Amino acid sequence: MHGYEGVRRFWMVWLSAWENVSNQYEVFDAGDKVVVLIEQQNKGSQVKIPLRYAQVWTFAGGEVVHWRFYNDLEEALEVAGLDSALASSWRP
Repeated sequence: MHGYEGVRRFWMVWLSAWENVSNQYEVFDAGDKVVVLIEQQNKGSQVKIPLRYAQVWTFAGGEVVHWRFYNDLEEALEVAGLDSALASSWRP
């Protein structure tokens, strides 16, 4: 997936699968990168799926130039040069 349209398409497909989606998150500033730790509750007609994941956003010139998902919260923090111990103490 590339560019604005790719990101928009990803979220439209993902969110349309659920009756209800709720998020709790915290944002960590790492200079040209931002790490977002996310706890997401997805509820469908017969299933409820909780997810914990992270996103790392990289900026240049005020624009997003890279965006990546991580299942491992510690890895996401380390990639951005932050202390991975923040993940174990994070409670949404």
